[in-house]
Amino acid sequence: MNNFQASAFQSIAGKIRFVAEHLTKDLIRIYRFYETGFKPEWEPVSSALSSGGAKTLADIIKETGYSRLSAWRIIAEMTRNELVEKFRDGRDRRKWYLRLTPE
Repeated sequence: MNNFQASAFQSIAGKIRFVAEHLTKDLIRIYRFYETGFKPEWEPVSSALSSGGAKTLADIIKETGYSRLSAWRIIAEMTRNELVEKFRDGRDRRKWYLRLTPE
């Protein structure tokens, strides 16, 4: 990669971060306005679980880019707020699956 390409990449990455930060701020305002109690950091997990049914923690980590600890913290919060439910695999009791709770 030459200097021009590296500079262009950094510029695009910076713009993407800028847009993402503004979208997050807008989401916070929307959630507060409608008093949903939904937190913006829950959105990637919610999105991952809404596309394709039940998933494992590893699946969610791959889709969201969250660390294992962050993903478990968010899932625990969402579980306490009855947005996500955990259940064991019927064949392998060591394996946990997660899914959004029915509306």
